[in-house]
Amino acid sequence: MDEEDILDILQLSNKKCYLMFPAIIREKEYLAYADALQSVYKEKKCESILEKILSCEQVAGFVLKNYESVMLFKKWIAPYTDKQGRLDYNMYTCNREAKIFWQENGIEHSTASIELNGAEWKRNGCQGQDIMVYGRPAIMTSAQCVYKNTKHCIKKQTRLLLQDKFEKEYWSFNRCKFCYNQIYETKPISLHEYMDEILSCKPEHIRIDLLTESKQESEQLIKYYADILNKREVVKCPVSSYHTGHFRKGVK
Repeated sequence: MDEEDILDILQLSNKKCYLMFPAIIREKEYLAYADALQSVYKEKKCESILEKILSCEQVAGFVLKNYESVMLFKKWIAPYTDKQGRLDYNMYTCNREAKIFWQENGIEHSTASIELNGAEWKRNGCQGQDIMVYGRPAIMTSAQCVYKNTKHCIKKQTRLLLQDKFEKEYWSFNRCKFCYNQIYETKPISLHEYMDEILSCKPEHIRIDLLTESKQESEQLIKYYADILNKREVVKCPVSSYHTGHFRKGVK
C-alpha cells in the first residue's frame, strides 16, 4: 500500500484515524516530515500526496514511536492543531513519574506498556491510555536488512519467514521506504480471556493491531472483540493459536 492508496482510503472513509510515524526516523525523513507538517498545519498549503494525507479531516492524531516523532509533534503539530499525539507501547510509560514527564512535555495520551502485567496496569492506572488486546508487537527493529545482507537490496517491501535453532518461527518485514527491518512473532497476543480485568483498568481505548490477517480474518476479529465489549453472546475466538504476552507474569 502506497501513499496514494492511503489517501484514497481516507477520502472514502468516514472513520477517524491516527497516522503512525515510522519506527526509525533518520535525518532525511525528519526534515521531509518537518517540511510537510509545517506546510500543512502552519502555512495551510496542500500540494504533495503526503501533505494531502496530513490535511484530511479524518486524521485525528498521530502515534509517536520515537523521540524524533515526539519533537515533530511538539514543534509542528501541537502548536497549530488540536490533533492528539499518542505514544506507542514501546515508549516508556511504566510508572507515574514517566507519565508526568510526558504530560509536562505536552503528551497526554499513550499506549500501555506490553512489558507490564495486568496487575501493574491496574495499579498504575490506564486512564488516557490505549491497551493492545490483540496483535503482534515488533520484537526487534533493525537497520540490518535480511535481504540486503543475504542477497541484495530489492527495494520492495515484502516479508520473510525466519526460523531459530529451536524451530520457532518469526516474520521479518523489510520497510524499504525507511530502510529498516521489523521482526514479529508468528503467533499473536490475544487477551480476550481477560477483558473484564482489562476494562477495570479504565483504558481510554482498546487496540487491535492487524499485520498478516486477511480481510475475512480481520472482520472476524473485530466483530469478536466488539461482541465482547457490547456483552453480546460470543462464539469461539477466531484465532486458534495465540499467547497472552506478559499479562500474567510480566517481564523478568
